[in-house]
Amino acid sequence: MIKRSRDLIAQGSPEAVIDYAIDLNRKKVRLEAELEEAKVYLRQIGRERAQGAWSIDLDGLTGTATIVFPAMVVKTKRDRDLKDLEENLPPVAFKSLFVREVKITPVPIEDFVEKREALSSADQAALDNFVEVVHATAKVNLPR
Repeated sequence: MIKRSRDLIAQGSPEAVIDYAIDLNRKKVRLEAELEEAKVYLRQIGRERAQGAWSIDLDGLTGTATIVFPAMVVKTKRDRDLKDLEENLPPVAFKSLFVREVKITPVPIEDFVEKREALSSADQAALDNFVEVVHATAKVNLPR
């Protein structure tokens, strides 16, 4: 009989579930590596056959793989800071090539909770309409 997580959980043995999860994770890692290798090849074949189209369908014996070619994007190179580039390009050139965006992120949770509690109840209500404090999903690390 094929094991299933819910069957092992129903047995009430955390050790059995841990062993099963480790086994599944190892299989997943191997399968992901195999799948990525296949995808690299399919992207290559797709580019060769697409003749400039934005997508192409490649038929197999059990189904069709659709290869979609997204538009080209400008990407900052690893370990590079665009502030350094800004200092080395004329301001007009930099402004014509890049858009400055503002990113808003919450302060660390301890500060957030403390500062939220210092707000009036009306301001707290307004804040609560936009954000909530929740537990992040716990990570389960398994050996490979």
